[in-house]
Amino acid sequence: MINDIRFIEINDFWCTLSDRLFSVDCNILPQDVHCTLVFDKDLPDVNFHFTKDAHNRNSKPQLKIVIIDKETLYRVVENTMHHFFMNLLEPFDMEGYKKKYENEVGFISLDNVEDSELGKMVVKEFAKNFSDISILNPKGNKLQIKGDINIRLQKFATTEGLPEKIYEAAEYIVEDYEKQIDGGMLLTHNSIKPILRINGHWFSMKQLTAFDLLCFFVSRKTAYAIICRAYNALEKIKSAQSYDDTENDNYPIR
Repeated sequence: MINDIRFIEINDFWCTLSDRLFSVDCNILPQDVHCTLVFDKDLPDVNFHFTKDAHNRNSKPQLKIVIIDKETLYRVVENTMHHFFMNLLEPFDMEGYKKKYENEVGFISLDNVEDSELGKMVVKEFAKNFSDISILNPKGNKLQIKGDINIRLQKFATTEGLPEKIYEAAEYIVEDYEKQIDGGMLLTHNSIKPILRINGHWFSMKQLTAFDLLCFFVSRKTAYAIICRAYNALEKIKSAQSYDDTENDNYPIR
């Protein structure tokens, strides 16, 4: 059922995914404004734009930020994906981490959790804590959660027996692993940290800005232009009431 969900709304955040677009709205955007990535198979281009909800659904304010034709996009992704992926990661000093916590460090592989007793308990308790503030429509493709998420997460985290199940699932760090690539969580008595292991080496995720991410695929000059275009578009679309109010400014970066 979870795999069928195409629309998720959690208080003032929502996102939707279809076979032609991905849209997101959150509280960092102006009121009634959302951003969309369009990858419709019937279109030659992929585009990223801002849209503002309006009374006339057929004349919504919209400003495109950037457009790229699909052939160029596929070529760029193919040529840069390995570099992009490796630069998202940074080496993790596992020996130093183990020493810091006096070897009381465990690893939980996410692959091993899904069908385990821990996985079943997590699903059951998570559903129990959120069932009264969650609505799944009859088609099973729209999930809404309205309520105090933090309180529910705290209740979930303190579920009786859950910490014990987590510690039981954790394995001590060893020298050799059968899997070449594995992801999961590092566990100590007071912290949980996401981690990735590739060919016996440990990596954590870097903290990158939107500008940093763009620079993997385009020049710094183009990345800066895209960021500036996005900021300017958000300022202009806030006061727009119809598409006519944005039409003259709709000159995206190609």
